[in-house]
Amino acid sequence: MRSGQRRHSIWAGQAAVAALPDSEDNIPNAIKGLELDKDRLAAVWRIATYATANCLVSMQLNELRAYRLRPAELLVFDIVALASVQRNFRNLRSLDATTADLCPTNESNGTISRRRVADITGLPRATVARILDRLMDRGMVHELRRGHLQVPVGVVLQGQHSFDLTEMFTPVVLLMDQLVRLGVVKQNTGAFDDATVSHSEDIEVERLCN
Repeated sequence: MRSGQRRHSIWAGQAAVAALPDSEDNIPNAIKGLELDKDRLAAVWRIATYATANCLVSMQLNELRAYRLRPAELLVFDIVALASVQRNFRNLRSLDATTADLCPTNESNGTISRRRVADITGLPRATVARILDRLMDRGMVHELRRGHLQVPVGVVLQGQHSFDLTEMFTPVVLLMDQLVRLGVVKQNTGAFDDATVSHSEDIEVERLCN
């Protein structure tokens, strides 16, 4: 495995969250329920960084095994999958204990272009093209028409059924528990007084789909 592929593997999620807001004023209400203590983070940043990296790698290893992909293939697949479902996710108006799960269909899902995938991942376009060809040969990605790639709904469901969801999300729960116990993350009381998302862009991080 090339070092570039390893870097992309470990930080695959980074591409999708590259546009996280810098100002607390831009953080949507759905996120304001938790507050980051920047001073405490600076004091224990090594522990927090290790815990976060451990969570990311654990989840990626589970996903690599579930879909039987190589690291660079998983990165490309995840970007296309996120772009596919993002249109449905943007239609959510709130995130709370009563929010119903998404029910995406191939018709309601969005698409993404090859060029956009290459720009987001930082991989050479020729590499992205080869990976997409392999994914399409396996039926994991469809090209509806030129420049419009999509992961079929059934493929995502197949991957979800190939591993235990509890096992998949255990690293996330463990990470949050560690950050809370460290004092890096605290509950922001009163943040849910107005939990309704006022605009679709408040809930998305970076627009991926066409």
